[in-house]
Amino acid sequence: MSITKFSPNFIELCLRTDLKQGDKLPCPRCGKEETIYKDPGSHKVAGAIAVVASGLLWLLTRTSAVGPISMLFAGLFFLVTLTLEPAYACSYCQFQWRVKDALKWAKAIRHDEEARSRRRQG
Repeated sequence: MSITKFSPNFIELCLRTDLKQGDKLPCPRCGKEETIYKDPGSHKVAGAIAVVASGLLWLLTRTSAVGPISMLFAGLFFLVTLTLEPAYACSYCQFQWRVKDALKWAKAIRHDEEARSRRRQG
């Protein structure tokens, strides 16, 4: 996303505060405040519980093929949850972005503004 394409609300927030994970942010695209923070922590806990539960199932049904198969699926689910990243979503325009991207954009916006002010002074 180009720096010139950010909403004025997002640019203003980036210039006046340091963004942190979980902060309430306006949408970078449309500027609306109706954004949702998605933390994958609960999915990771569910994945770990699924691995433990399938391991117990495997111990109880040693002769059955259900145990190893359930352990395999639970392990795959847990691996997928490990790749999830904290993200935001705008409920108005459906735009989604990662926290990592928002921090990178904020840094670029501040850098751009500092360069503009140096050019005006110099």
